[in-house]
Amino acid sequence: MEYKACGYVPLPSLAMGAGIYDAYRHAGTRLMIERPLLERARLGILAGLGYAAVYSLVAVAVFRFKDPADLANLHASLSQVVFSYVAGAVVGGALVGALLPIARWAPGAFVLGTIGTLPFFLMVFLLIASDAPWFPDQLVMALIASMLLGGLLGLFFQSQPQQ
Repeated sequence: MEYKACGYVPLPSLAMGAGIYDAYRHAGTRLMIERPLLERARLGILAGLGYAAVYSLVAVAVFRFKDPADLANLHASLSQVVFSYVAGAVVGGALVGALLPIARWAPGAFVLGTIGTLPFFLMVFLLIASDAPWFPDQLVMALIASMLLGGLLGLFFQSQPQQ
């Protein structure tokens, strides 16, 4: 990747998620970790909205092309799914942006990844269990999923060389 004084210039990216993360991490010439708290939170929200948009497009495709009988078992409408993606991504993005300095160290990156994905997984598991009472089981499942996906992604991104 190449960075110029006028801002971030992405060269061909293999994955949109990696491109969004890299733009978020290296917005402009200063590292994101050095930016003020509110700016990091704002950019985190914008990055979260980018992820929510991608996942929402996937949800629209699934709801459009999936057999309605299969969707009846989901007990959730498309608007509920999209709302859960947007709400989880906005909260998670704000948390990641605000707490980004702890990602300097591997344990902090693991915790940050877990914290960043937890709102998303909480929304998803709440949506899945919408007609059942909210039990600690869903909370534990959301925490495990956040630790596995978010924590490991946090470690992966932290291990990438900074430019």
